Amino acid sequence: MNYFENVRPISKKTAIRILSSGNIEHICKTLVSIAYFEKDNLWAQKIFLTFLENDNFDIAGVSATCLGHMARLQRLTNKDLVLAALFSRSHEESIAGQIEDAIDDIQTFNISSPV
Repeated sequence: MNYFENVRPISKKTAIRILSSGNIEHICKTLVSIAYFEKDNLWAQKIFLTFLENDNFDIAGVSATCLGHMARLQRLTNKDLVLAALFSRSHEESIAGQIEDAIDDIQTFNISSPV
């Protein structure tokens, strides 16, 4: 499924409700919406790091991709923390490609973390 098509902004309140719904497709689409539209970078990064640890590989993979998008679009709030979290799951074959892409994006587009 392509979670990156027809992405629209949503409120934090709606995002929180959907993220706790258990619906994998809706969670993934919500994560992408947060990556593209959320202005609170710290909150977004925390959400992605939380869902990166999810047992569902679709959710974890989309979270990794969203961290890469944050690096390209808005900048991460803590590059070292994000890279450590990504490297911790890089051995998992099901999401290794998404992890690698996210790490590449961070290393290319997020040269240093803001203070």
